Amino acid sequence: MGLPEHPAFLSHSNAGGEEYPSPFEATASIFADCQFFPIHPRPLLKGDGCEPEWRLRTPNAESRVSTRPLEENRGQLLDSDGLELKRISKGPMSDQSTEPVGSDSSSGPETVEVEHIAIVAAQTPAAQAALETLQAIYPSKSPADADVIVALGGDGFMLQTIHRFIANGKPIYGMNRGSIGFMMNPFATEDLLGQIRRAEVARLHPLRMVAHLDSGAKIELHAMNEVSMLRQTRQAAKLRIHVDGVTRLEEMICDGVLVSTPAGSTAYNLSAHGPILPLDAGILALTPISVFRPRRWRGALIPRTAKVRIEVLEAEKRPVSAVADSTEVREVLEVEISEDREIEVQVLFQAGHSLSERNLAEQFSL
Repeated sequence: MGLPEHPAFLSHSNAGGEEYPSPFEATASIFADCQFFPIHPRPLLKGDGCEPEWRLRTPNAESRVSTRPLEENRGQLLDSDGLELKRISKGPMSDQSTEPVGSDSSSGPETVEVEHIAIVAAQTPAAQAALETLQAIYPSKSPADADVIVALGGDGFMLQTIHRFIANGKPIYGMNRGSIGFMMNPFATEDLLGQIRRAEVARLHPLRMVAHLDSGAKIELHAMNEVSMLRQTRQAAKLRIHVDGVTRLEEMICDGVLVSTPAGSTAYNLSAHGPILPLDAGILALTPISVFRPRRWRGALIPRTAKVRIEVLEAEKRPVSAVADSTEVREVLEVEISEDREIEVQVLFQAGHSLSERNLAEQFSL
C-alpha cells in the first residue's frame, strides 16, 4: 500500500530551498508490507466526516481497530482503540446517545403514580410533630395499601425505613426532620402529592452479606450503604481479601475494611477516605479503615459484579465483627459480599435534586 497523503510523509526543504526526503520516504522500503489505517483519539461515530490521523500497523501486529470502510461502520460507536461501545441508529451525532454498553442509569425523570401515601416517622419530637401535621392534611394508609411511603426523620431513619420495607417494592419519599438529611427532601406540607409525582427516582441495589460465625452459624443481611468489618478489641484485625476467587491481599493489619455502594459512598466510606462514586459508574468501593500494613494500600474500585470474600486471620486472638448498615454480628470468621441485583429499592428525590446530583455536589463541598 502506498504512503498516505499526510504532511508527515511529504518531502521537506532545508534553509537553502533544497528538497530532501522525509525520514519516512527514506525508509519507505522498510514499510512496504505495512498497512496504514485511520484512528481517532476520541470516541466518534465512524463516518462523521472527521479527518482521521494516520497510524502504522505492521503485518504481524494485532489491532482492535476496525479496518472496514467508514461507510460500513456508520452508526457504530467506537472508542480510541476501536472497541464497540454501543450500536446506535444512523443520524447526526448530536442526536444520539453515547452511553457505554452496560451502564446502569440509577435515576431519571419519570412520573410517579401516587394516590395514597403511608406516613411513617422517627420517634424524635420533630418527626412526631411533622407526622401530626401531615396526617391532618393527607389521609395516611397502611404501607400495604399505599402507593408511596413517606418517611419523616433523618438519614438513619431513612435507612431503617428502607430495610423495613425492602421486600414490598414501594417507592420511599423521605422528608428531613433530622440533622444532615443527605437522603432526604426538605419538609413541606403544600402539594405533597404533586412533589412526589414530579420526583426523580433513584433505583438502588443493596449489598448482600453472608457472615460465617465462629459458632458455625451463617447469617445473611442486606446493606444499602456499606458492609464493614471492624476489630472488636484493642487488637488490630488481620484480614485476607479475595475478589472473584483471586487473593488480592494476603494479609492486611488494620482497624477494619468496608465495601460501599455508590449511594453509600458519601457516608462511612467517605469518612474513611474512600472515594465518592457516581451512581451509574457500575463499581463498588473497597476501602480500608486505619490500615497499618500494607502501608501504601488505600483501597480499590471493583466492578459491581465482583464477589468479595474477606477472611479473618487469628480470629481467636483478634476477633472481628461484621456490620451491614446498622446491624452487627460478632465473632466472624469470614464474610462474603456481593451486590444483590434481584432487589431494587426506589428512593424519590425532589425534582432537580437527584441523588446523582447530590453525590456530584458533595465532591465539591468544602
